[in-house]
Amino acid sequence: MQIFGMQTMMVDYVQIVGTTVPVQEQRFDSLADFDGYLLRTADFITCNLCQVYKNKTVTNVRMHIESKHFPGTFTYHCDMCSRDFGTKIAVIRHRKRCGDVYVSEQY
Repeated sequence: MQIFGMQTMMVDYVQIVGTTVPVQEQRFDSLADFDGYLLRTADFITCNLCQVYKNKTVTNVRMHIESKHFPGTFTYHCDMCSRDFGTKIAVIRHRKRCGDVYVSEQY
């Protein structure tokens, strides 16, 4: 067997419904940078990576893409307890619990 013109390049891998698919290395500065992975229809916005998740809001689909396909791309900080989280969804859920604990400890 011969292999002709084999090239290597840096790629990241994205998990899509149980399989791993290579995606060319990219830099993301904000959740808005995931808009290239959104598929817009009249009724919903769908994740174009897995085409399973859909929602009516761009924000929720962006957070899905971050948490399921690019976890750890950004770091989010809880101002109440100084913990760091790898997805926006994780810090939002944490702040709800942490906020309850923080408020009860103050009184």
